[in-house]
Amino acid sequence: MYYGDHTMVSRNPNPGDRIREYEILETIGKGGMATVYKARHSLIDQTVAIKIMKPSLMDDQQFCERFIREAQAQAKLTGHPNIVTIHNLFEEDNLYIIVMEYVDGMFVDGSRIRTLAQFIEHRGTLSVEQFKPILEGMVSGLMFAHEHNVVHRDIKPSNIMLTGNGTVKIVDFGIARSITDQRLTKTGIAIGTPKYMSPEQVRSSRIDARSDIYSVGITMYEALTGGVPFKGDTDYEIMRQHEDTLPPLPRSIKPDIPKTWEDMILMCIAKDPAQRPQSVHDIQSILVGEKKARRPIITEEQDLPEEPGEKPRTTGGHHRPPVLTARIVGAAAILCLLMIVYYFAVHLPGQRMKDAVYTLDSLPTDTLPGDIILKKYADIGKMITASSYVISAFIMCSEDNLNEIIIQIIGDEPDMVYIHFTDNGDKVVASSNASAIGAEYRSDILTAEENTVRRRNGFYEGAFTVSAEENILGALYFSAREPDDETAVSRSDLEVLRYTSIGNFISHSPEIEEAVIQHNVATLNGMIMAVQREIPDLKHLHITDKNHRVIASSDTTMINTNFPAGNESPDGTVQDTETYNGEFRITVSDIQIGVLVLGARLHR
Repeated sequence: MYYGDHTMVSRNPNPGDRIREYEILETIGKGGMATVYKARHSLIDQTVAIKIMKPSLMDDQQFCERFIREAQAQAKLTGHPNIVTIHNLFEEDNLYIIVMEYVDGMFVDGSRIRTLAQFIEHRGTLSVEQFKPILEGMVSGLMFAHEHNVVHRDIKPSNIMLTGNGTVKIVDFGIARSITDQRLTKTGIAIGTPKYMSPEQVRSSRIDARSDIYSVGITMYEALTGGVPFKGDTDYEIMRQHEDTLPPLPRSIKPDIPKTWEDMILMCIAKDPAQRPQSVHDIQSILVGEKKARRPIITEEQDLPEEPGEKPRTTGGHHRPPVLTARIVGAAAILCLLMIVYYFAVHLPGQRMKDAVYTLDSLPTDTLPGDIILKKYADIGKMITASSYVISAFIMCSEDNLNEIIIQIIGDEPDMVYIHFTDNGDKVVASSNASAIGAEYRSDILTAEENTVRRRNGFYEGAFTVSAEENILGALYFSAREPDDETAVSRSDLEVLRYTSIGNFISHSPEIEEAVIQHNVATLNGMIMAVQREIPDLKHLHITDKNHRVIASSDTTMINTNFPAGNESPDGTVQDTETYNGEFRITVSDIQIGVLVLGARLHR
């Protein structure tokens, strides 16, 4: 979608090609990390599935580790009938390759169905009778995994495969973790698929088997009602709902769902892990009728439906009916959309351009206040598009990670009007404006220079290409409001604002957070060199751990020395002293794991 691999033909095998003793038969699936092929072992005539990691990811240690971990986790669970069996893992032609059990799928109404997701898409909803044996297989496989201290962390319908005889096979343990190993693999970015993530996954908190139980509950909800309980325009919105929004009752969507099943679903997706079944064995017990699902705890926000003959229960709160609330929110969204369409489609085109385009390297040394703000946004745009985190997100087609960047920038830059990421076909794949996603977006600003910021009609507009090894992956577009009276602000104050924005962006980067946790000095030093290339005014840049020990620096003599926080400036700000000095906390879930210290030369 985003990234055209320029690789050898042998890395993109066709039917009839051979990889060691395996003959490729057909392509059966493509994902962000790998392509899966149906193949045959030429000596023992065994049909297998071969998963080949994308060549473009082989230089990314994180993705390689995830790919290998998938094979290791599933190999640890080999032998259980409800978990896909791993046959082999090897490296060939500088590629990681997993050989695994081939799941043929079942025929439903003449269509081949390989996963529960396809089953739901094909049927719309499943009856309890159809879904119960699938759930029993899921529970059996997860019970075995949990007994071996493995939490899957990505249970969802597309990872539940179905064989011709209806046997369930759990697949894709790429982000699985041992219950005793709680290292964060994507610090600052919650790991999993947003629609199915538990609240503790959203918070990047310690997780256990009950997190998988929550995802099972979301999967149950979708299978029986036809949709997930939490929906939104962005992954961030969906993730927040997992934390603080109660779901619509399953029987309000599909009344024929048995009351016991509704109670079981609500118990599994309780916000508090203590209110869920404490093991998948408890779900199995409910399925075989050993005990009834307990009634979930009710809050003032939402009551369970009444049993026949009961009088309506009341709570102490006064609440607007959910349907009315949805209509009000919908009307407001439509009004906002109309205003946005009018502004950008009618108002702006009628205004004349005030200033010419400024390229990154063309700003004069004797800059005016407006030019300093231009340079600020030019720095930020270049840093975003040069970020390996953003480049990886494009290669992996990971719109959720791009939206995390958007949320970060919008939070730090209140003057931002919009941010769009487009693929190399000009289609918006992530945006601060949900209505823009999927639309074609083109701007004349990129036709002038590849990376530019300009002032026009009271706004700053930026456009930057995202590329890897000279291959264009997509583009970043943004707009920010011009301050009402920027000339009244001193040059020094504007430079403070500029460096504060830059410091916030660096310190909030998920890539930096992960590198600090892992003490990955190579990544940190690489970031420091990249920043200094883009912002030559920076005099020094240090990154410390939580104990204020410098672990990476533009000045090698500072490594392993102590740099106590608060020496130069308050946290999260830049001060104008003999140089512009700033300190910024690097945090995970509000816990400090390090500090970024920067200094820049004054322009007097």
